[in-house]
Amino acid sequence: MKKLVVILDNGHGDNTKGKCSPDKRLLEWEWTREIACRLHNLLLENEIEVQLLVPEDKDVSLSERVKREKKITKEAKKAGKETCLISIHINAAGGDGKWKTASGWSGWIAQEASENSKKLAQLLYAEAEANNLQGNRYVPSTKYWTANYTVCTDTSCPAVLTENLFQDNKEDVEFLLSEEGKQIIKNKVTGTMLAMFLSDEMLDSLIGPIGNELERFMVENGAAYLEPEMELKIKEIESDHEQG
Repeated sequence: MKKLVVILDNGHGDNTKGKCSPDKRLLEWEWTREIACRLHNLLLENEIEVQLLVPEDKDVSLSERVKREKKITKEAKKAGKETCLISIHINAAGGDGKWKTASGWSGWIAQEASENSKKLAQLLYAEAEANNLQGNRYVPSTKYWTANYTVCTDTSCPAVLTENLFQDNKEDVEFLLSEEGKQIIKNKVTGTMLAMFLSDEMLDSLIGPIGNELERFMVENGAAYLEPEMELKIKEIESDHEQG
């Protein structure tokens, strides 16, 4: 089993403008800190070592966040431990203060991400999908999204930036503010962290099929779907031939 230190990065701060729902009921900085604290406590209960990257309410610069992560990772390596970082955010479809329709969870990694970052993102997505958090947005076949966010590109450990639904979608906001929603988000990440303790071989056996989901589906179910279509097409050809 791996020795792992989980680094939780709660996005933004109480001095970050505009990061809220249109009705101001959901404040991103406040929600991410509440979730990070809940996760911190639950992971400790499961005997998983965890550190909060930004314990203060004020926003901390990206460069300072990276500096803190590298210090934690360096100390962990000296103790023979691995680290991974999860950055907690809430998405937004627009910045005009109006309600939108986009919904769903997403996990973002660097464009040149490590294999462990990909594994972490795929495990997180699998948990999100199991809890019906995929929403209405396009989902890549890899089950992760890529962008060069600083907390993913400049950090020295596997890192995923999570966008936990949309703060300008009414239904998403109600869910995120509910106790049920907070519990699901918390438990989703905790389940992923427990999985990260598995060996690389066990992780590969769990994650390998995710990126090839469509191919596997066609192998297992292709005949059942294709044969009826082929039969219809043959009948159409025969009918055209008889009429001709």
